[in-house]
Formats: sequence, C-alpha cells, structure tokens
Amino acid sequence: MKKITIISTGEELLNGSTVDANSAFISRGLADLDFQILSHITCGDSPDSIKSAIVSACNEADIVIMSGGLGPTDDDNTIDSLCSMFGLSASVDQGSLDRMKAFFTGMGRNVTEHDMKMVEVIQGAAVMENTVGLAPGFILKTGGKHIIAMPGVPSEMEAMFLHEVRPFLIREFAPETRQTVKVSLVGMKESDINQGINQSPVLSQAIPWGITASSGIATVSFFLDKASPVERDGIVREMRHIFASSMLPPGYLVPEQELLDELIKQGKTIAAGESCTGGLIAKRLTDVPGASQAFLGGLVAYSNEVKINRLGVPREAIQSHGAVSEEVAAAMARGVQNYFSADIAIATTGIAGPGGGSEHKPVGMVCFGFALGSELSVKTMVFNGDRQKIRTYASLFALDRVRKSLLNGNTG
Repeated sequence: MKKITIISTGEELLNGSTVDANSAFISRGLADLDFQILSHITCGDSPDSIKSAIVSACNEADIVIMSGGLGPTDDDNTIDSLCSMFGLSASVDQGSLDRMKAFFTGMGRNVTEHDMKMVEVIQGAAVMENTVGLAPGFILKTGGKHIIAMPGVPSEMEAMFLHEVRPFLIREFAPETRQTVKVSLVGMKESDINQGINQSPVLSQAIPWGITASSGIATVSFFLDKASPVERDGIVREMRHIFASSMLPPGYLVPEQELLDELIKQGKTIAAGESCTGGLIAKRLTDVPGASQAFLGGLVAYSNEVKINRLGVPREAIQSHGAVSEEVAAAMARGVQNYFSADIAIATTGIAGPGGGSEHKPVGMVCFGFALGSELSVKTMVFNGDRQKIRTYASLFALDRVRKSLLNGNTG
C-alpha cells in the first residue's frame, strides 16, 4: 500500500484567515482507493517552510501531494523550493503560456515579464493543464518519490485533482478499490455511536471506520475491501438495528430529505411558523430539490403582534406565559397550520441569545409546537452554544421530530 502525505502552503492557512479545505478534498477523493494517508501538513509560504514540509513528507511517504505556491507573486515559492532541493531547473510551459496570452488578450491586456512565473513548471516534470485557471500543475518523480504540485485556489485544485491527479494515481499504482459505506445519524453523541458500534458483534470486527460530526448530524463511514468480513447491506442492516430511527437511509445526509420524501409518499403537506429560528426551518426544507411538492410555506412571526395578528396566538397566552412558552408554541403551530391549510405544521419560539435569558428561561431554551393533523403537541429543549448553533440545533430537532413521527405512523 502506497503512503501519501498532503501538503498545503499559505500564510493565510496558518493565521486562520482561510481554512484548509484542499487537504480534506484530496483525502475524500482518495478514500475509495487503497492508499494510506499518513498526514496533512500545513506550512507557510517561505522557501524554508516549504522545504521543511517536503523533507518531512518524503521521509515517510511514497507520494507527496501539494497545493499552493504556484503563481506569479513573491509568495509563490513551491517551484523554487523544489528546484533548490533537488538541483532542478524551471522552464515555461508553452501550452500554458499560449492559454495565458489568449486569456489576457481577451481582457485587453498584455503578458508581462512578471506574468511568466505563472506558467513555469519544473523542467522534465509531467505537466498538468489547469482548465479553470492559468497556473499549471506538475508531477515530479525524483529519488523514488512522486511529488505532485497543484495550485492552491480550491476550484483550480479540485478540477486538476479530479481530471489529472486521481487518474494518474490509478494508472501508475493500480490501487485496489475500497467501498465506502456512509450512514448519517441525527442527534446522537459521538461517544454513544462509538459504544453502539463497538458492542455490535457484526460491526466490531476488523472493519475500518470513522465518524465526522457537524451541526448535530454524525456521519459514520465504513471502508470495505475484498477481505472485509461484512458486506454493505449487512452494515446497513446492523446500523438500523442499533440506532433505529436516528439513522437516515443511505444516501440521505440531512433529515429534511427523508422528511420531504415521506410527506410526498403520504400525500401530506407541511408549513412552518418560526420566531427564534428566523426562517431557518423553511430554508432547510427549500434547500432540498422538489420541496414544493410538500412544503407550502413559512411565516416568520418574530414580534408578538405578528404572532397575534397573523397566527392567531391569544394575547392572553403571551401575557400570562410569555412569548417563549409551550402555550404560545402550540398556538403558533395551530395558527400556521390553519394559515396555510397544511396537514402538518412546526412552530418555534425561544431565546437564541446572547442576551435575553433568565433563571427560568435561559439562553438556548426553545419551545416547539407540532400540529400533526388534529393532534397538537409541544416540547421544550435547551441547546448549548452561540446564537447560530442554538438556531441550527433547534431547526434540526424540529424537522427530525416530525420525520420520526411520520416514520412511526403518527400523522394525527
């Protein structure tokens, strides 16, 4: 199994102004191939930093994949660093130069001497065309190592990786293909997922797997090869057995996808009346293609007067219990259900912070109302985090609760 180290260059990555998405993209692009990713290295733009990163990578890896440091500016030092390390020379790639001249001519500009650095490569290296930008990439074989250099602009790097680098690696090394089985779980702690898998006699076998979590959704990836003791369908069945309705079907990344499909299947419609989530539930639903077949609309009832005048929330309910209360959430749900003539309605009212909380109603407290046909229910949750996280988790919880209700046959 060939070993790979990925290097990303750029001072902006070190000072935090830009997140290194390139390394993650490259790793994902290799996940189904039988390579071992040893490490991701982030270094600055100086030649010394780049040389140090390359030396470290070559000490352990067979293949070094780099992004960044190719271009016309003083901080583009990848080529100079490699030439200095291995006693090589740089030269202009004619094909890239012709494309750059055509590009600049179309903009009414001339190519200058300073622009020539943009289209340099290392002499003798295999050149990779940049179909999105101007700076070419290249593949250098030296000292038994393969060093692959790509531009750092994500759109340019991604296109070059998919069209040039990945096909080259497959041709050159003929790695076995691994099947990746991905399953998403909603609202579960990573530690509980880990315990559930480890206690399974099926999944605790020697199957490599990992968890990535984001905004309340954890994706578990299993990596299978020819020697794996369990096949894809067996993994999916066992995950469903362990995690039940917390698991989304394979291919679904967020609960609103399955929710909308289930609504369409059952011929039902849904609407949302939102206060603290500010339209986020409606956004999540409309992010899914085809949502119009089930989602009728939403109303952001942020002020008390809108809650009263548009959704029919009794003024007495707000005066007696406060706008953030289960009584108001229930009235909002029934009100928005009637407003849109929907089969199902969701309502949210809460305190997203950072201020506005109290001892009895802390920041993060959200009251939910659910109108499922004639049935009306409420739920209060307290979410931790900043304003964005509270709103995100609240919208996730609301959609997931309705999803589970539909799957369990509870449609009012």
